[in-house]
Amino acid sequence: MNALTILAEAIQKLSQNLVLVDDEELQDMDLANADFKELAQRAGVNILSDKEFNCGHVDMDLDGGSIVSAMFTSWQNETYSFDTIVDPRYQNQGLGTELIQIGIDEFQEYQYMDPEAKMELDVVNEGMVPFLERKYGLKVIDQQGGHYIMASNIANLRTACGILYNACHRWLPNISKENNQ
Repeated sequence: MNALTILAEAIQKLSQNLVLVDDEELQDMDLANADFKELAQRAGVNILSDKEFNCGHVDMDLDGGSIVSAMFTSWQNETYSFDTIVDPRYQNQGLGTELIQIGIDEFQEYQYMDPEAKMELDVVNEGMVPFLERKYGLKVIDQQGGHYIMASNIANLRTACGILYNACHRWLPNISKENNQ
């Protein structure tokens, strides 16, 4: 058995019993370790006090159930922000990407109701900057030390998509009915 096979099996074993939970589901779980501060410390991330837990992944097999990723969100002056943390042992498995997508989707839902809403992210993982630029169209608007403040123009895109989405849902049922007659 080569090293790559052993690593692949170890990663698969780590991710076998992961569950994505929101804040209410997490409160109902009896976990041995749901300490966000410890998770943040292991990942080297500082979560500001204005952010609240939104969702995360729990590994039910790890130490009687432990939170291994988390997303924290906040709203201030029509500006949405979120932070994600992934335990270093669980990185590069798509957990962070899933949380980012949830954060983006949540912002888009808010923005649909409030077209003036903005999103700003404080990105501390320099490797994530090109990914966020490419996948979500975020732009670096400020850089301080190892922090990249990124903002989005998703608001305008979401408004256009929302109009198109509503138009399609309005007319598609009628087209479907006409084709069935």
